[in-house]
Amino acid sequence: MKIVCGIGNPGLIYKPTRHNIGWQVIDYLKKKIGFNFQRHKLSYWAEVEIEGKDAVILKPRTFVNLSGNAVKYFLEKYSVNIDDVIVIHDDLDLLPGKVKIKKGGGHGGHKGIKSIIDVLGDSNFSRIRVGIGKPFNKEDVVEYVLSSPNKDEKDKIREAIEIAAEAVEYIIENGETAAMNKFNSRNKEEN
Repeated sequence: MKIVCGIGNPGLIYKPTRHNIGWQVIDYLKKKIGFNFQRHKLSYWAEVEIEGKDAVILKPRTFVNLSGNAVKYFLEKYSVNIDDVIVIHDDLDLLPGKVKIKKGGGHGGHKGIKSIIDVLGDSNFSRIRVGIGKPFNKEDVVEYVLSSPNKDEKDKIREAIEIAAEAVEYIIENGETAAMNKFNSRNKEEN
């Protein structure tokens, strides 16, 4: 069993923002696979089958900075190891439209990833990082992540959402090492 968590903020005003990339990937998977969410106070969630394997899909309702609470609840509910958690999130250090897979490591300044690491006391989970680029001014990071991408970025991000959804399926079927080899090398070829 895998837990797949897309980080984002609840509410329509946040839906099109850069910070909601994780939710947007989950919504894409929902359309592709065809499932319905159940509602829990911490998260929208669904039990699904991906590539013949069981998974629980999460869209935490806790806001980005408290994502760890939702992940911990479902990790314990399903007795899943942290190795079997996949988190999808926006990444300022990648150009818009780029997708990279990583296993373990620090939070890189992402408050949602920091929350998951802090609450679980461990960072050994898979991450699918979807690039959103950086604002011109460092001071504008919060405003930047909570705003919608421009037209050019939207097109690139739309493609990245599809790639990230494919990466979720690939990790579940083949493992994160194989997925890193496939998807991370794809980014190198395009640079």
